[in-house]
Amino acid sequence: MKIFLIYGGTASEKEVSARGGKRVAEALRFNNYEVEELNLDDYQKLIDNIEKIKNSDLVFIALHGTDGESGKVQGFLDTLNVKYIGSDLLASSVCFNKEITFELVKEIVDIPEWKILKKEEKNNPLNRFPVILKPISEGSSVDVEICDTLEDYSDKLDNFYKKYDELIVQEFIIGKEITIPMIEKDGKIVVLPILEIKPQNRFYDYEAKYTEGKTKFIVPARINDEMREEIVKKSEKVFEKLNCKDFARIDGIIKDGKFYFFEVNTIPGLTELSDLPMSAKAEGIDFNNLINGIVLEAVNRAED
Repeated sequence: MKIFLIYGGTASEKEVSARGGKRVAEALRFNNYEVEELNLDDYQKLIDNIEKIKNSDLVFIALHGTDGESGKVQGFLDTLNVKYIGSDLLASSVCFNKEITFELVKEIVDIPEWKILKKEEKNNPLNRFPVILKPISEGSSVDVEICDTLEDYSDKLDNFYKKYDELIVQEFIIGKEITIPMIEKDGKIVVLPILEIKPQNRFYDYEAKYTEGKTKFIVPARINDEMREEIVKKSEKVFEKLNCKDFARIDGIIKDGKFYFFEVNTIPGLTELSDLPMSAKAEGIDFNNLINGIVLEAVNRAED
């Protein structure tokens, strides 16, 4: 089978995407796939490689953030009628937009109170501190800021509006941060062991995610069976509601016995030490088998 692997990209997560992509390439070759690699540091390369992409049996997208999870690469591949791993154009673009995601899943999970801020809007509609400011569509906690005071809030808003037209302001919750990796097997959702995340920083920000030694992971998470069962059921419902495919990761937090939903990542990190592979390993699934399973699921789904 010929697999065209795309990684890297132009977004803020390009370095971790490239590292994960290289590791995925090793796993694909271990499983005897014929692999063509593309570091997508220039979108013209998609055009330059159209024939190779069309002649592949499957495209493995190992891009993150705006490059891989916004839906634009999926849309390009759809125009070529090419099979690819992961969620489709619609599901990817929906999950990448926190406002739309929150509206769709708010009947399934609890979400920290949130409001949308339009360009140049200065007030704090939550009327409390601390709050979090974040882009509506971004990944890896890029440009996520905690604001403790009105002055801090105003200063950070000014910086945000230089880059974004709309923002989310959200209640900042302190609790046990968790992430729920999920894969599909034979068309059924499998929730892997839940990870508990203990960052040295105030929250699981970009630095904590991608700097060695900045975060401690506990797997399985230290939660009771009743809470674990509740989180698993809600995560499965979110996965289904948003029409995710093959694999995903849900991030959230537990406070006072309640699970709060943060976001869905439709293409989780794929380095050896990323959350999804770490959770799979705890389940007895090594990296090579994890990647092979994702490939087989995408192929079987495409053939249905």
